[in-house]
Amino acid sequence: MELLKLVGLLVFPVILVLVFLALHFFCFCEDKNINNFVRRIFVINEGRLHEQYILWVVLLLPVFYFFALGFPIWSQYKLSVSARGINNFFSISNDIFWVAGLALPLGVLVARMHATVQMYAQIQSNSEQNIFVNFYKHKEFIVKEIKDICEENSLELRIKTDIYDELFPANSPAGPFSTALEAKVVKVIDGELIRLTEIANKHSLSGYGPSKDSHLNGDEALSDVEEFLSTSWFRSLNLVSSKQAPTWDTVSEQNKWFLATDIYLDLHIALLGIKQIGHK
Repeated sequence: MELLKLVGLLVFPVILVLVFLALHFFCFCEDKNINNFVRRIFVINEGRLHEQYILWVVLLLPVFYFFALGFPIWSQYKLSVSARGINNFFSISNDIFWVAGLALPLGVLVARMHATVQMYAQIQSNSEQNIFVNFYKHKEFIVKEIKDICEENSLELRIKTDIYDELFPANSPAGPFSTALEAKVVKVIDGELIRLTEIANKHSLSGYGPSKDSHLNGDEALSDVEEFLSTSWFRSLNLVSSKQAPTWDTVSEQNKWFLATDIYLDLHIALLGIKQIGHK
């Protein structure tokens, strides 16, 4: 029997606190899920301090234990609302007042933990906001840089897809965010440079004119360069040379070769420039 009384004294305050929190939860909270209820008891979030259930646990539980432990003592006395009765109350309750006093340091501890959680949430929010702003600033900068590179090299950028997404596929307004080109993007650009160099070597394209022993075929050179534009990585960007024309019937082989050389040099410089963007 005494053991049951002891168990009752230990368990009853906990039940009272849980009932109090459950009444608040199921009356005022929108998400009335039992898992959410349990989580709110043990987890501190960035919400308002008085909405933290753990705060009410540490405030109410010591007080309820104070009354639970005091009841067996007080039940041996008669109620007397007088100076003598009040003095006697404090005298016989002196040994258990410390239980109720635990509410104050525990409440301060929870408040400090809550402040830390709020500070972390604020830092996270500021970090996400900075990533969001930096993402769009970086995007604007990259698009402008590429357009400038294209204009300087007589190339017209008719973007079908977002060129920024082509160069920085992993970047997102919500993070992650990086100003460096991914290795796979650099690999693609390097592959296009190799293809372009192979075309240049095949037709002896350079800024110095064809070599004496080279076979001059302006039609083929120009065709290969234009095919590169239509089948390479540039295809998704719809990049075209302003030096291209619908027909070259009246143009000599040598002039076609020089034109192919001009477009080759423009493309080569543009590719190198785009590759260097990741280092700015």
